[in-house]
Amino acid sequence: MITYILITLSVLILSFLFHRRQMQKLRNNILNVSSFIENKETKYHLVLELQHGKFTDTRSLSKMYSLFLPKHLSNILHSTFDNDDKALKALQQFKTEIN
Repeated sequence: MITYILITLSVLILSFLFHRRQMQKLRNNILNVSSFIENKETKYHLVLELQHGKFTDTRSLSKMYSLFLPKHLSNILHSTFDNDDKALKALQQFKTEIN
């Protein structure tokens, strides 16, 4: 019985530490708007700089980021926008709510 409690407690502690680490990455790293062309139309999405000079498309981030974010913030990360104004507004909303 004691081992079950210790295992459960350690899983909870590890998940909490993992959550803090993922949130720290989202708070401290640079988020920006990027564009791509699809069917002769320019589309916009958010990118995250996880390493210096290497931006990662937030739509392709692992599901672990989505597990610890509120649903509306997760939707912002995985969205594609039709114009840059909508993308910039979503980026500002994400930055204000994550901090």
